[in-house]
Amino acid sequence: MFRKLKRKFIFNTIIASSAILLIAFSTVYAVAYSASNRPRPKDNFRENISNDVSMMFEDRLAAERKDHLNTLLISLIITGVALEVIVAIFSVLHAEASIRPVREAYN
Repeated sequence: MFRKLKRKFIFNTIIASSAILLIAFSTVYAVAYSASNRPRPKDNFRENISNDVSMMFEDRLAAERKDHLNTLLISLIITGVALEVIVAIFSVLHAEASIRPVREAYN
């Protein structure tokens, strides 16, 4: 009976933390993605260079943005997994302490 209660406590804690991390990290990525796809304003520098150089410049910027977004995504995934492992460990450790008073009252 108490083993089932302990597992339910751990499961609920992990699900809640996973949902919060998913929402937070999805928001961070969505904001970064939308910011990277925002059109650049016209400036005097781009008006004074040739069209070929301007296209090379824009292609390089697009590639760098994509690389940075991929790096951000990988960082968010690694951080999320690490945080979930930490939450799982603390959840297991604290589940027994949370159930102990119920077990004592039952006995």
